[in-house]
Amino acid sequence: MRFSDHVREVRASFDVHPAAVGEAPASLVWLRDDERVAEAVRVDPLVDRFAELELLPGRPGVGRFAKHTHFAKTLGARYARRLTRMNEEEREGVCDAIRHTMAVGYFFVLDSHAVSGPMNVVEGRTPAAIWDFWVVRLMNDFLEAALSEEQLRAVQTFGTDAFAAASQQAGLRSRGPGSLGTRSLGWVYARGGAVLRIAQSDQVNSESFGRGAWDLVNPWPYDAVAGA
Repeated sequence: MRFSDHVREVRASFDVHPAAVGEAPASLVWLRDDERVAEAVRVDPLVDRFAELELLPGRPGVGRFAKHTHFAKTLGARYARRLTRMNEEEREGVCDAIRHTMAVGYFFVLDSHAVSGPMNVVEGRTPAAIWDFWVVRLMNDFLEAALSEEQLRAVQTFGTDAFAAASQQAGLRSRGPGSLGTRSLGWVYARGGAVLRIAQSDQVNSESFGRGAWDLVNPWPYDAVAGA
């Protein structure tokens, strides 16, 4: 499944508004609009590339500046032996677990955008510009400044739970769904989806976005990884 398909699926799983209780509020109409999925389609290639890079053994992974924390390792580093025994279809299942978890983070920001405004995608932001803004903010305090504590807790709780389930289904055996490695990866991927939606949207105004692509050194520039 593409990332955008996962966004559609996650959105449907959280849509609990009873159809029989009058007209849906405007925020929910906006959230249910197919345009939200179309907006996710625009970043499908970025999520695909991120997921592919996560299967490479290494430390630190994309978006992680610190080498010596439990967030630093890629999935490929944590599960190197298991991945070498997987065929292409099985490896694609692992990428799908990453995409699904990122979709959870993306959805919860969509939900917050529906309630707050809504906030919409800014036209003209290229995949390269979004990538270069996004990856350097994946694990710093950008998300903590952008979301409320309650929203942040939802991203973390549902994202880590989603990855624990999806990774087990993809054949990644760990010490258990609550293991530090599994939950660390789940938190990285859920954050990634959340920050990605913010980077697309007018939650970051054009002036800040234009400056922000260059105010942090990016070890993973789009031009270097797009064809890697």
